[in-house]
Amino acid sequence: MAASTGSLASKKAEIVPRAIAAIIDGVIASIGYAILGGILGMIYWRLAIIGWAVAAGFYLLRDTLLDGQSPGKKIMKLQAVNAKTGAKVTQEESIKRNMVPAAGYLLAILNYLPLGWILSIPASLALLAASLYEIWIWYNDRDKEGRRWGDQLAGTIVIALAEKEAEVEEEVGA
Repeated sequence: MAASTGSLASKKAEIVPRAIAAIIDGVIASIGYAILGGILGMIYWRLAIIGWAVAAGFYLLRDTLLDGQSPGKKIMKLQAVNAKTGAKVTQEESIKRNMVPAAGYLLAILNYLPLGWILSIPASLALLAASLYEIWIWYNDRDKEGRRWGDQLAGTIVIALAEKEAEVEEEVGA
């Protein structure tokens, strides 16, 4: 399906369903991190890093799961798609668009390094600044298509799935 960025932008997902989907995904990643990291950490504390790796991997690749949707997007009937073609996001696009949200899990690796907690302070401040910038762009709708920083980097957009299905039906019927 070839779709113009403008037609997809008119079907962009609203901020509240996107936020709810992000919260659902964050809870899933955190529970996985806590359970897997906790169980393995009881065996040997350095094994807790496996929980971190699973949570970070989930967050980076979440938009390629469940037929191209994260669990939160599936529940909220949203989908991240390529802004030019309307196709499901690739693994590369998912990684690019989810780098900032996944950074919290990625920074957790610093805690496993000697004196890593010292490095984690400026890294966490940089993450906070990047996250606030993302929220500012999203809230102020700085991008005319309603895309956040990660979407702009990856060339993607999040749309309401029901509207996408209606667009496909229109193209098939035309």
